[in-house]
Amino acid sequence: MSVKTLCPRCKTEIVDPAQFNSLTCPSCKPSPWKMSVPWMFAAALCATVLVALWIAAWKMKTAKVAARMNLQDPAPLSAAAVTSRLRVGADRLLGGTEARTLAEYFARWAKDHPGREADVEIDPASPSLRQQEVLDEARKHQVPVRFVAGDSGRARLVLRRGDRLKMESFTLQFWLSAENVSVYNAGGTHCVEFDRIQKGERRAWQELQLTFLDVEKDALAMEAELKPGAACFGRGFYRHLKAGLRIEFPRDRSLTVLDWDPVKPSLKLRFDGSGQSLEETLGEKGEKRVLAITCRLLPAPDKDFMLLVDDLD
Repeated sequence: MSVKTLCPRCKTEIVDPAQFNSLTCPSCKPSPWKMSVPWMFAAALCATVLVALWIAAWKMKTAKVAARMNLQDPAPLSAAAVTSRLRVGADRLLGGTEARTLAEYFARWAKDHPGREADVEIDPASPSLRQQEVLDEARKHQVPVRFVAGDSGRARLVLRRGDRLKMESFTLQFWLSAENVSVYNAGGTHCVEFDRIQKGERRAWQELQLTFLDVEKDALAMEAELKPGAACFGRGFYRHLKAGLRIEFPRDRSLTVLDWDPVKPSLKLRFDGSGQSLEETLGEKGEKRVLAITCRLLPAPDKDFMLLVDDLD
């Protein structure tokens, strides 16, 4: 009696035991379809991972571009997230807020503080384009902007012809009809109008010190610095006349308003410099020239008076 040889895996009879192996058994030999299934799953898994990585990279790149160009849709922020002073870095990064973009910040500000000014501090190292980006985005949301100085007390501004900019408690205006810049105080009083501005010149209305870095036909680049207690500086049309007003000039020269009577009108001045101290009185359209400083008391367009001061040195 012959002994049957069975396949150890499927228990079927083996016809030729000498030629047997697990791959030649007709019953347990794997089919091509069963062999390809694991590879199909592996390929699908790799494709899924690659697509997920590509989508993540695309989203990161899109977010960076949107942040750079301020195109992101505003996300909900808490009211406290936009109540502090907005600080804009040279690299467009925002400080003093949880907002990530200018659009996000001004959208929330317009919602929580309609009609209220937003204080914006721009890094003095930023290009002039940064200021325009702030103004453009604020204008979209109808948010008035007031530029403020940082810890250094300085800010760089670009004033375009016909525009008005608020800097701290002052407003600057570059006239359309003349090459002049006017300074208004917090109450809207026209303080001074600077004329014949040249590149590198310094002019000042009391603590607001302006250094003109670049002078073009349609735009003025300047550095604004706050110096509490400082005097005025340089030539111009001084309109906010009052006793105690002091105007300084190069070479340690100055003039001081001792008394002002707008009814007469009569203006009493003291000139200091070169070891001298001289007092003069001006009436309407009167003119004095002392220590190379020329002064004329003229009627102003608003029916008030202004002191035209020029430095002949």
